[in-house]
Order: sequence, then C-alpha cells, then structure tokens
Amino acid sequence: MTLPVFITVIADHDKPQPSGCLLDRSSYRYWKNRPEKPDGRRAVLRSQVLELHGISHGSAGARSIATMATRRGYQMGRWLAGRLMKELGLVSCQQPTHRYKRGGHEHVAIPNTLKGSSP
Repeated sequence: MTLPVFITVIADHDKPQPSGCLLDRSSYRYWKNRPEKPDGRRAVLRSQVLELHGISHGSAGARSIATMATRRGYQMGRWLAGRLMKELGLVSCQQPTHRYKRGGHEHVAIPNTLKGSSP
C-alpha cells in the first residue's frame, strides 16, 4: 500500500494499532495535521481581512475587522477574524499617543530665573 492509502486506513479505524505497524507515529501526525484543501470562501475572507487591516493602517484587531467585514456583507465572527489574521501574520498595533516630556531639574550652569512667571 502507498503511504496516503495506508494512513487513510489507519485514520478510518481510529483505534490503537500494533507496534509492528509500517508507519511512524510522526508521519501519521504530520498527515493528520496537514492543512485542509483550499477553500474559495476562506480565500475571499482572507483577502477581506488583509484589505481591512490595510485600510485601518494596521490598527484594527480581530473584533473591529469582524465588525467591518460583517457591515460589508461577509459573515465573519471575531474568532474567525483572529484565526485569519494569525494565518496572514497580521498583528494589531495601536499608535501611541504623543506624550510631552516632563520638565526636570534646571540646568546646573544656567539657573532658571523666571520660575514660571510669564513676561
């Protein structure tokens, strides 16, 4: 028997096999965890996630992407959006707000003569 047929037979029976089996455990697990066949609907959703993430300049997370996709007419929950983002390698990244430097101590050589008074 060829390897895919042999693996299919093992998968169909789904019970412990004798140790004298001709197939390594790692090969079976590799076959069992292989990616599913390409799905047209999933490809469309992936392109939508990529487009919406780009529109938001990388700041949209799974929840907001799911909401935006649903408004466009694509059925998508936040779990699916998160999974698709993970597949595409997208990460939500918020721009930090601008923070002014806090004034520290006055310069040693040049003392502050104004002390906060305005002219």
